[in-house]
Amino acid sequence: IGLSEPTLEQLKKIHSICPVSFLQSEYSLLERGMEQNGILDFCRANSIIFVAYSPLCRGLLTNGFDPQALEQSDFRKSLPKFTGENYEINSNIITQLKTFATERDVSLSTLALAWLIAQNVIAIPGMRKTERVNESLPALNFKLSEEDLDALNRIAYVGATKGMRYSPAAMQAYGFR
Repeated sequence: IGLSEPTLEQLKKIHSICPVSFLQSEYSLLERGMEQNGILDFCRANSIIFVAYSPLCRGLLTNGFDPQALEQSDFRKSLPKFTGENYEINSNIITQLKTFATERDVSLSTLALAWLIAQNVIAIPGMRKTERVNESLPALNFKLSEEDLDALNRIAYVGATKGMRYSPAAMQAYGFR
């Protein structure tokens, strides 16, 4: 079976009854909660395939993201990472990541997806537009060195970004911590 967004406790209980084959959750250079809550470690220890959704952090990890261009109805306007002081802090990290990508002659999205590939997870980026496909494919051939991975972990370390995944009310409704 596959699971979407279980807690660690739920995952352990379900896996003890019926082996879990894969698990999906949000995971990216800017959303690294899976490294803190034990789920990623549990998946690795139990040969559970981890599938990262929103690997480009809802567009933040693309060269073309512009918060001013978001329509009023765009749900990202309600996400804590995209607003106020949180966005200011996060945009500084994104600027550093863009510089890192440019120095390696790749797009930010290629860099972000290559980082996930280096984590031995499967990424499922959005592909509604042909440009998204063209931006994503180079990640399959772009390899990050250990030095690159160390540098990325210094820029976008666990806890570097500010803002929860969803609003506090949504986090509670979804059962996220």
